[in-house]
Formats: sequence, C-alpha cells, structure tokens
Amino acid sequence: MALVDDITQTKVAGLLEEREPAILTSTDSDEIARFQARVLGASVYVRVLTGGDPPAGPIRDLAVEAIAVQTASEIEYAEYPEQQAPGDPGRGYHLHQRYLELLGQLTNLIKNLGGIPTDGGANGVNITPRPRGNFPPAECYPDRVIDYTRRRGPN
Repeated sequence: MALVDDITQTKVAGLLEEREPAILTSTDSDEIARFQARVLGASVYVRVLTGGDPPAGPIRDLAVEAIAVQTASEIEYAEYPEQQAPGDPGRGYHLHQRYLELLGQLTNLIKNLGGIPTDGGANGVNITPRPRGNFPPAECYPDRVIDYTRRRGPN
C-alpha cells in the first residue's frame, strides 16, 4: 500500500475541524480525484525523504501525519481564501507551520535511525549522519609589503 493511500478524506477533515468543504465530504468521483491530486501534491517533499512506500513504523506514521497536515493547509487556503488575509496568520498558515515542523522532525528521525535504505530511489533517500568536512586551517602567508612612501613619476 502506497504512502499516499493512508491519507483519507476523514483524516484531513479532522484537521479542519468544523469545516466541511465538498472536497472532503463528497463521494463524487471528480471531488475524490481533486482530493487525491491535493494529496499527491502535498506529499512531494515527504516522498523524496521516505520513498513512496516506507515500512510500517515511526517514519511512516510521521510521514502520513505530515502529508495530511499539508493537504489540510492547501485545502484551507484554496477553499477559504477570504479568511487567509496577508499578514494574518489564519488556520492555513498554522497548519503549514505544523507541516514544516513535522518535515523537520521526519528529517531528524531519518538521520537518527541511519537513513532509509535506497532501492533505485523508490524507497527514499539514504541520509546517513557524517561529518560535513574536516579541513586543515588555512596557512598564513605574509602579505606583500607595499612601500607607499616612494613616489613614482616626475612629481
């Protein structure tokens, strides 16, 4: 079962609380297709980290939650734009900030667990903790001394 298949209309509707947009309540095939497209769009960054179908466990659970939160954020912005005024942190903004937090937690969890084994890119990126670099300090060279007291030319 693919990661995006774990994201249901009911799960996302729970994040939007009292709101009931048609994209989350309709059984119409067009609305379901719109919902699935939103989920695929919201899952891009998560799938880059985890792959399309990570094994059951904390990485998958966190990935599903992140995708659901970002999907809810996108629906909130799309369905209720009048309540997302510039400079006014509305529900869509708070959901997106929560998504960014979850994405950071997911990245750290993957690093701490030693990465996810790669299988031609299908199962995620293998992020292994390693030092960023171990370079010797730059050598100090004496600066060239310029004698500004000497005059040049006929002056």
